[in-house]
Amino acid sequence: MSDVGEQIPASDIFVFSVLLCVISEPLWWIFSRDSSPQRHKEPQSFTETTDSTSDLLPYFPMTISRKCVPFTPFERELSKSTIAIVTAGGVHLRDQEPFNIADELGDLTYREILPDVDSSQLMVTHHHYDHTDADQDINVVFPIDVLRDLAAEGFIGGIAKKHIGYMGYTMQLKAMYEGTAREIANDIDKTSRADAVVLTGG
Repeated sequence: MSDVGEQIPASDIFVFSVLLCVISEPLWWIFSRDSSPQRHKEPQSFTETTDSTSDLLPYFPMTISRKCVPFTPFERELSKSTIAIVTAGGVHLRDQEPFNIADELGDLTYREILPDVDSSQLMVTHHHYDHTDADQDINVVFPIDVLRDLAAEGFIGGIAKKHIGYMGYTMQLKAMYEGTAREIANDIDKTSRADAVVLTGG
């Protein structure tokens, strides 16, 4: 019996990864340069998200956080889009300063990673998830080689000029919301020339 991974095209894995990130990753800077946040109204309460949720209100009497950015539809074709990676998996270059796992409050810094990086020179410093598989193949949490294959196939337009790795654990939520998250979003938006971002957790 052949290996299951060999039967799945890289393009399918990529699309699945994007959907998984959108569904599960609690980050709020999924964006594209082609979309205007101003045209989207932020829901002020749970009832404004969809009419079909009215029956759930007795169980979810909550309002949506004002820190949440309204969903931004992606309208470009992937074959014409440049893709960046932002990972919360604690990924960094071996010659970069490791994340400070000794800080019980969490490390709020992040590392910039260039697109021509040799994936063998990347590593993980994180103590809040089991990264055994990522230690063997960094593409598990930082799929840079997968993006290269997809670019070569023409499935995506290209790879962004900059990618970001940070440690996705912190007890300093306000500092993350108001500091690190904004810095990462601005860094990617202004200097990576990315049309879309693949988010991976850790």
